[in-house]
Amino acid sequence: MTSSPASYRERVIREYEEERLRRGVEFGECFCGCKRKTTLAIATRFKEDFLKDHPHRFLPGHRVKKPHKVSPKEICPSCGERKNVAAGVCRKCYNVPERTDETEYILDGQPCRKIPLTHGQVAIVDADDYPRLANRSWSARWHPRTKSYYAVSAPDEDGYCMMHRAVMRAPKGVTVDHRSPSQTLDNRKRNLRFSNELTNSWNRRPWKSSKSGYKGVSPKKGSSKWVVQIQVAGKKIWLAHSDTPEEGARIYDRAAIHYFGDFAYLNFPKSDYS
Repeated sequence: MTSSPASYRERVIREYEEERLRRGVEFGECFCGCKRKTTLAIATRFKEDFLKDHPHRFLPGHRVKKPHKVSPKEICPSCGERKNVAAGVCRKCYNVPERTDETEYILDGQPCRKIPLTHGQVAIVDADDYPRLANRSWSARWHPRTKSYYAVSAPDEDGYCMMHRAVMRAPKGVTVDHRSPSQTLDNRKRNLRFSNELTNSWNRRPWKSSKSGYKGVSPKKGSSKWVVQIQVAGKKIWLAHSDTPEEGARIYDRAAIHYFGDFAYLNFPKSDYS
């Protein structure tokens, strides 16, 4: 049964006086103890216990919120930090994969090791670089333009957050390039080199939307032939017309070796042109 306005007003006034005396403040003062007068309510609000022409209990922003009691379900069992109640561990611990493969093995005649990443990916590093890299939490980040994964982490004391830059200890402003663009998780020194934005662009793979599937080769409009072009110093240079994409790709490769040297991206192995 709903109480009458008169009984509601009496209850609110009685509770106001009881709390005022318990806090030891004067009538009309803010209940936080700042000794400042509060304003009068301009309307009666039943849900908030406001009475028209009766002083508010607190000034705006002076209400002291009760401290949140942390539930055991909000504690990460791995590190003890706060987490979401529905999550098993906190976000920081979720990105730390288990080190299950730390054995050293020989690849291309050199000792190396694997570092597990998120999304089921694995990075390869030289055995002498493993001790200073393994004590950090690494994850795999997808790059939409190159359509490949890179090993990333929170910045260390030197500011490195990408594994290939940490391996080469690259100074600020210097680009580190993968010699094999399709092997972006192969962070051995033999697959890395210093470069700049220009030389790095020479080594980029063709777009996934390429109709030919080869770099520098595109279909000619209104014809069954293919156009072979290369971009040098911001200008496109026409090379030839080819009957097949494979023929055009080899024409582009020879021109890329001439203009770009070791930084050239080749559609076919370099041994085919030696």
